[in-house]
Amino acid sequence: MPQASAESTAPGQVRRRVRFSSPKARERAENFVRVGRGIAGKGVFARRRIAKGTVISEIPGTLIIDADYGSNYCIDAGKDRSFEPGAPFRFLNHSCEPSAALFFYDGDPDEFPNDRPYLEALRTIREGEEIFIDYAWDPDSAIPCLCGAPTCRGWVVDPDRLQETIEKNA
Repeated sequence: MPQASAESTAPGQVRRRVRFSSPKARERAENFVRVGRGIAGKGVFARRRIAKGTVISEIPGTLIIDADYGSNYCIDAGKDRSFEPGAPFRFLNHSCEPSAALFFYDGDPDEFPNDRPYLEALRTIREGEEIFIDYAWDPDSAIPCLCGAPTCRGWVVDPDRLQETIEKNA
């Protein structure tokens, strides 16, 4: 059973700490990734080759239920929820050509505990390679992108809302 604790911190805000669901889950993360110097401060790197489609790890952190919450590391979890990832995954950097993606599993809880984020490889990741996700931010939060990918959008923004961001910042 996943370890979690809930606390009310502000009117309308509930925080639930989500830890690794088991020592095996923590060990899996430690076997797959490490923190090192990335393209933007710290980054998350593959300790070994990771095949496309591999669930790299569940991500520990804090689930916050508050429509107005935001921070430098939070992930939009939908339904007025944000997720503050814990180490090492709080150091995942953005790229317009991501090698991994976050997802919330809603299937068989015997396979993966529900209501927590996971990191999955979108393509094969080489040993020692920095792992990137696409932040896909809302245009109101968009900042210029410096990822250097050949298909860089120029903005850290949801690709479906790029035109809106360009027009807003023209």
